[in-house]
Amino acid sequence: MNNDPKQYEYCHVRETTATLILIPHGTFSRMSQDEIKKKQKQLQETANELKLDGSVALCWKDKKGNTVYFAPPNWKEFLEERYPVDYIVGKFSGKIVLR
Repeated sequence: MNNDPKQYEYCHVRETTATLILIPHGTFSRMSQDEIKKKQKQLQETANELKLDGSVALCWKDKKGNTVYFAPPNWKEFLEERYPVDYIVGKFSGKIVLR
């Protein structure tokens, strides 16, 4: 992956039954499914090292401007409806920096 960023801003969301770390970034839209899985795993491991509570969910805008999530199946539709990328960008909680 060329131009792969090392720093990602995130939005920490606490819902009734889960805590999520929402990470929007345009580069995700250009990744293969395998690359997205690898990036999600890497960001989750880093979040765990930083003692951030929650499951990492990646998101981006598709070509039509709709928000797309790579998230646990039981959360994907909920997140896409409730947390569009534009909302998340206005609510950043911090940054995760990959080594």
